[in-house]
Amino acid sequence: MQQQETIIEQPLNQAPSNAASAHQSSIAVIGIVSAYLGFTVLVIALLRSNLSKAILNRIFTIKHNHQIPCGKCQYFKNNRYLQCAIHPTKVLSQEAINCPDYLPQDKKLPRQ
Repeated sequence: MQQQETIIEQPLNQAPSNAASAHQSSIAVIGIVSAYLGFTVLVIALLRSNLSKAILNRIFTIKHNHQIPCGKCQYFKNNRYLQCAIHPTKVLSQEAINCPDYLPQDKKLPRQ
């Protein structure tokens, strides 16, 4: 009896299976790094833009608006033509924070 040897030939353009998995993992790493860099560039661009300055300005303005007592003053009326009878030019502004004519609204007395 003669023994036959079987030779399996593999084409040169086909990569072995372990090289394919190494190639896929390197693509995944490149994808993660590029996503991180893109996110970083986006955050830096947002911080330097006028939009972020406008948002921060709005936040600080809201904090200062809580100090303005006009809405609780007796002379304040929610009228778009004349909001304050005493200081119509200073109403709801930074100048109104320490208004010398501030008079708290009278609490409504219960009916008898």
